[in-house]
Formats: sequence, C-alpha cells, structure tokens
Amino acid sequence: MPGKPFVGVDLGGTNIQVGVVSPDFKLLGEAKRKTKAEEKLEGVLTRIVSGVEEACESAGLTTAELGGLGIGAPGAVDPNRGVVLEAVNLRWDDVPLAELLGKKLKLPVFLENDVNVAVYGENKLGAGKNAKNLLGVVQAIAMQTASSNPQAFMESFSERLEGLAASQDLLVESQWHGIGRSTGRASDRASAAVNG
Repeated sequence: MPGKPFVGVDLGGTNIQVGVVSPDFKLLGEAKRKTKAEEKLEGVLTRIVSGVEEACESAGLTTAELGGLGIGAPGAVDPNRGVVLEAVNLRWDDVPLAELLGKKLKLPVFLENDVNVAVYGENKLGAGKNAKNLLGVVQAIAMQTASSNPQAFMESFSERLEGLAASQDLLVESQWHGIGRSTGRASDRASAAVNG
C-alpha cells in the first residue's frame, strides 16, 4: 500500500504509549514508558523520543521513514498551534509540544487532546466505527470526582449527559476541543491532517 507509516503517542500523566502503524492502520511496533512528570518537560520529551525510537526499531523502521507523528495529550490543547495550554497532571502551561517534538524527531507533528483522539479513533476504526454521533466518557476522571459524593456526582453527570444529548450543535462544535487519553490511533488523525 502506498504511503508512509505514522506513529501515534498517548501521553498520559502516568504512562506514555507509542504505536507505529502502517498506512492501512496495522500495528507495526510499540513501546511504553513511564511519564515521570516530576522530571519536568525535558525529561518527558526525552522519554517520548526514546519511545518513538524503540517503537520504530520494533517495526524495523527509522524515524526518517515515518510520515508524521500524532500525539494525544491530556488537558486543554490548541491543535491549530500545537500547544498544550494546560495539563494539570503534567504541570504544564503553554507548552509548544508539536514544535518541540517536531524539532527533536524531524517530523510533522499533530497534537490533539487525548480523549478526542481516542474517540476519533473509535469512530474511524473501533467500537463506534462510522457512527454519526459518538460520545466518549472518561471513567478515571469520573471515578475520582465521584469518590467524595457519589450520589451528587451521578445526578450532576446524568443532567450533563442529557443536556449534551439535547444539543447536537454543542457536540459538533466542541468535538475536537476538550479534556482527557489514546495510543496508535492518534496516527489516524495525524495522517488525515498531513495528507489533506
């Protein structure tokens, strides 16, 4: 199949998962690292780069053979500028992640919120394949919030879901700008962004 493989990175507060995928979305290689946010931005960048290199090696490729990199990052992001606006669990504010990784790996980099990337991947290749409307819910955030007052949380959560379901316009306009996690499927969005 024509085209180059892409790499997808799931950057989480605890782990970094990397997957190299073929143009037809077959997993070719993967790697996993601890995020270690306490070691600051440069330490996290070093682990992302080493994870990409390891995943490429397991796929029998070099980074020069890749078409680009898609990364899902937690928190608020600006995908147009490639900037992580705020990622509380990483202790980052206004980090130009796409630019920094692009320089280190000499690749085009597409940044998006991790939950958005996961839902997009499910819509293109997974459980929600080709669904007209798809809603992703992040259990880890819900579980943490619910622990203090589960009854109040569930009532509030149910009201919000009903409000979202009643407002398709809100879902459509906000589907690519939010908060939240994915892996090799970030490459699907990167491939679409780079290839038109």
